[in-house]
Amino acid sequence: MGREIIVNGIALHANATPCFHHCRYCQLRSYKTSGVSFDRYSALVERFVVWRDRHRPDFEIWPWFGNSDDHDDATWQGIRRLDEMQNRTSTIALLGGVAHRSIDEMQRWLEKRQRLGVETIAATFSGHDEKHDYWNHMPGNYRFQLETLRLAKDMGFLLQQRVLRLRDSLLSLERLFDDLDDTVGVGHQRWALPLFYSGVARHLEHESWPRKFGQ
Repeated sequence: MGREIIVNGIALHANATPCFHHCRYCQLRSYKTSGVSFDRYSALVERFVVWRDRHRPDFEIWPWFGNSDDHDDATWQGIRRLDEMQNRTSTIALLGGVAHRSIDEMQRWLEKRQRLGVETIAATFSGHDEKHDYWNHMPGNYRFQLETLRLAKDMGFLLQQRVLRLRDSLLSLERLFDDLDDTVGVGHQRWALPLFYSGVARHLEHESWPRKFGQ
């Protein structure tokens, strides 16, 4: 006897905004962008929204234009419009994949997102200093993210710090936490994240934390 399969949602990924990091733990198989224009992508999302409103109000739609949040102004405004169509507001911007800029340039970058309703800036760390830069494949990224978090805090943003659980970086985490505490203080979110063994990271199972420390 066959089983009925009920699909309750769909994720629509365009992977069209460049990612300026080539992280060694990336969930994607390729860093190449798709070349899809935002107008074309937006039209696809809107068709799903119209279908949902007519036939399946419970159906969930998760758009992601990616590969990073380093969108131009017009794309950011378009993403906000898609959110509004679904009565949803995305209030977080990710630093992962963002091109390195000067402090003045990053202040303008953050100001634009603040005007669009972004409330939280999220940064992912894969270790302390050079260990992080190795895994993110981007020299200077550790310091860039710390400086951006400090700037975002001064501008009134909430901060979210995501720490990847890599065996290779385990011994450096205490120094990472000291830097984060010195940079942003307390009262902000901090998560520990396991690796997702897909894409570039599909052969990194050996980097999982041991069940018992000392193994």
